[in-house]
Amino acid sequence: DRIADTVGKYEALGWLCGGLGFFATLGLMATLNDKASKIPY
Repeated sequence: DRIADTVGKYEALGWLCGGLGFFATLGLMATLNDKASKIPY
């Protein structure tokens, strides 16, 4: 039971990190895209 709890905790942490990484990448892409569209040439 204790092992299952630990695994579940780390699994949730992994999902959280993955989600945050995904949104961070998405935000970075949007920022770069926004900057690129602001360049006059």
